[in-house]
Amino acid sequence: MPGTDSLTKAESVKESATRIRGVIAGEKGVARDMVVANSAAGIFLAGAAASLADAASVAAEAIDSGKAAEKLEILSAEVAIAA
Repeated sequence: MPGTDSLTKAESVKESATRIRGVIAGEKGVARDMVVANSAAGIFLAGAAASLADAASVAAEAIDSGKAAEKLEILSAEVAIAA
C-alpha cells in the first residue's frame, strides 16, 4: 500500500523513541496497534494467554493501566545507570 511506510517506519532513533513513548502514554493509532499485535504474539507464544485475542487484551491493559509506562521508566533508569 503506497504511503504506509511513513506510518510504520521511524526515520531515526529519536523518532522511534518518541513514537514508543506516545504509545506508552496512551496515544491511539497505527503505532499502538503494531505494539499491541507484536506484544500479543509474544504473550501468546510464552503461554501467558490462551489465545491471541486474550494476549492482545493483556497487552492493551498493560498500556492503558500505566504498567507499561512504569516498566519503561524502570528500564530507562537501569540503562542510564549502566551507561
